[in-house]
Amino acid sequence: MVEGIDGAGKRTLVDGLSAALGGSVVRRAFPRYGRSVTADLIRDGLHGRLGGLGDEAYGMAVLYALDRHGAADELRRDLAEHDVVLVDRYVASNAAFGAARLRQDARGEFVRWVHQVEIERLGLPVPYAQLLLRVPVEVAAARAAHRERTEADRGRDTWEADGGLQARVAAVYDGLAADSWLAPWHVVDGTTAPDLTALAAKLRGAEPARPGAVALPPGAVRAVRLAVGLLVGEQYGTLARLSVDRGVRPEDLASAVHRYGATLVRPPEPAYDDLDPVACKRAYAIDFSLWSKEEGRSELSLVLDVVEAMPDVYHPVVRDIRVL
Repeated sequence: MVEGIDGAGKRTLVDGLSAALGGSVVRRAFPRYGRSVTADLIRDGLHGRLGGLGDEAYGMAVLYALDRHGAADELRRDLAEHDVVLVDRYVASNAAFGAARLRQDARGEFVRWVHQVEIERLGLPVPYAQLLLRVPVEVAAARAAHRERTEADRGRDTWEADGGLQARVAAVYDGLAADSWLAPWHVVDGTTAPDLTALAAKLRGAEPARPGAVALPPGAVRAVRLAVGLLVGEQYGTLARLSVDRGVRPEDLASAVHRYGATLVRPPEPAYDDLDPVACKRAYAIDFSLWSKEEGRSELSLVLDVVEAMPDVYHPVVRDIRVL
């Protein structure tokens, strides 16, 4: 997923990465203007043609979410049929722009609401990685203005023309990246030409495997990351629904965390490199050490299975939370 403020150069980066990644790469972009009625309503809102709805942060965010929901099955087919699905704007765009419009930060109510709507209720696929193309607001504005002058169909909308909004969006993006919101983030300097070969290798996880280690598929790692993120975010009901076959109850998860008495936080990205899974039929059993604000790596462990639903698409099933 490629993210950034308007005028950052996302389309140019997607063009370059498509070639550098190699293999079977499919490209998608949101909103799906011209393909989705919902997306066309979004465009109307951005150009002041939806009355008060265009000024309403939650109303516009619902339109963005529904546009992606309309493409969810297509995205799942892409994931099953291609090596890489490269998307220009995804769920994080909704979180960043909506929070900025409401003058909230990356840990505010709106960002939590976007997660609840798009990931938990609408069930959109969780990304494997997210790229933040970071550029100064002034540079992005100059690029957007040049594009407006030179491309007949690329006139700036009300959000693109609002420099104050773009600055706040950039700040929210920085917060999302710092928190590894939804998936790991890789920050790319948009003021210089990036090393696309190195970036592609990083995204593909091109590091050599540890001797004797079981290679966990990227989809299985995403499932672990989702379960940990839900637990850290105290989304016990959602995690329990994913684990319904095990009879896990939300109150059991909450009680285990509260009894331990520490504040859970998202682990650093290298923690997901140290997984020691046990391979089962179409699943992996994992004992994941959780992290806390007070201790770093804690003695609390999330015991779960990640079960394959389709090629490289897994869902987490929690079996227990226990103290090591």
